[in-house]
Amino acid sequence: MKIKYKILIPMSLIILVTTVIFIFIDFRHHNDALLYGIDRKLEVSALLAKSMIPENYHDLISDKNSVSGDVYNGIVNRYNKTCRDLNLEYLWSLMIIDGKIVFTTATSPGKDVSRGDHASFFDVHSDPQAYEQAFSTMKITYRINKNQWGETRVVLIPFLDRNNRKYLFGASMKLSNIDEISKDFIIHIIIVTSGILIIGIFVSFFVAGSLSRPISDLSSAAEQISVDGIDRRRTVAIKGSHEVESLSKSIEAMNDSIKQKIDDLEEEIDVRKGAQQELSLKNMELEALNEELTAAMEELEATNEEFQTQNSALIESHTELHTSREEISKSLIEKNILLKEIHHRVKNNLQVITSLLDLQSVNIKDDYDRGLFLESQNRVHSMALIHEKLYQSENMSEINFREYLEDLSHELLNTYHGKIKTVTIVNDCVDVKLTIDYAIPCALIINELVSNSLKYAFPGDMRGEIRITLTGGDHFGLTVSDNGIGLPVGFDYKSTGTLGLQLVNSLTRQIRGEIKHENIGGTSFSITFKTDMI
Repeated sequence: MKIKYKILIPMSLIILVTTVIFIFIDFRHHNDALLYGIDRKLEVSALLAKSMIPENYHDLISDKNSVSGDVYNGIVNRYNKTCRDLNLEYLWSLMIIDGKIVFTTATSPGKDVSRGDHASFFDVHSDPQAYEQAFSTMKITYRINKNQWGETRVVLIPFLDRNNRKYLFGASMKLSNIDEISKDFIIHIIIVTSGILIIGIFVSFFVAGSLSRPISDLSSAAEQISVDGIDRRRTVAIKGSHEVESLSKSIEAMNDSIKQKIDDLEEEIDVRKGAQQELSLKNMELEALNEELTAAMEELEATNEEFQTQNSALIESHTELHTSREEISKSLIEKNILLKEIHHRVKNNLQVITSLLDLQSVNIKDDYDRGLFLESQNRVHSMALIHEKLYQSENMSEINFREYLEDLSHELLNTYHGKIKTVTIVNDCVDVKLTIDYAIPCALIINELVSNSLKYAFPGDMRGEIRITLTGGDHFGLTVSDNGIGLPVGFDYKSTGTLGLQLVNSLTRQIRGEIKHENIGGTSFSITFKTDMI
């Protein structure tokens, strides 16, 4: 087999195997990330659906007359709008009454209440087996449903009402919508991998040809010289240090051959001193050999010129490579600017949402409802502050969480301005950087716990301190504590009906952490989590 193909075949196989591995890993990573994001979106949507109805809604349900038709249809209308806004298939809730699973809220398949094609209040669900796992384990359940309306990805979140009865909220999205999201990525992968294969094959041909051609030429020339002797018409193309070494060995072999012939001539002269004709012939042979040596020198000069030509080509190639590197550097700078602009716009959009909530809360007379709007504003603002820190950071994949906590504490005290003079927030945080996947959940957890302390831990003009602690090491420890009046005896923060603590529990699970509560000399919540992304 030719040297060219011995080089070309392994290189092509390496490029092919590498490309296949790249496609497989990138596709698996994309699918896992997409499904994780869909599940998080459905989980938050189900919690949002729960927050859109009164807190004691399920506590008062006993029969089909517990909720009026107008109230129920109003809930269906809100759920329909939420489904359209978030591209969801359904939002609903179910409750176990007298051993039966009945609807307590629902959405319309056509997203239109006037059509009457949604489940009515207290209707018995036709497929109770689909909810057995969620009700039996009382844990968040993820599943895929197949029915007459198609295939959907479903998240079920169970709760207990004040009468210790089980109910759950569900959210779903069509798998066809998820497949549509993946389509663009698959097209992108096909284009990229095709380009990699084409470029790889082209480079393989070029490299194999470049490596094998001079080796073949030198081998042929050396073999011919060893068989026929020096030929003044023969030229040898030399490229690279390896070829120079081969040429040197060939010249040495040629010199050895010439020396041997000279020795033979000297022996013949000594033997045939009287034979002038023989001496003349030998002299002619020596002249011929000298001409061959001259031709060899000419070949060396031609080779040197070829080396100079190749050196010029290398200089030109180096210049092109330098230009390419400058273009790549410019492209990275442009992408960095674009990423900063994205974080800036996300921050601005979140601030617009906060402003809208603030404008809407002006028209709310009920203090409880106004408090809900204030809590939503704080949650949105804490996320906006994350994106603000990201676009201000040199490394936009992570933020300095200690600096972020200083700003967040100041903002929370300003929100509950009545506590500025009586409550102090102390930040005891190591100098650590968190990625956005952990910074946002931790920020929302701190927002909820500090807001609860500001609202309930220090009634009246009671003075106190709220301490936020974040420690590093193999495991990260996040603690929010106060020296206020503490939680009521027997209070179960894991099964509470308040949205704030539900979010704290849900976000702790999201970062794969463990939460503990102490009620000695105030209230303390400690969360331990570990991440390799910091």
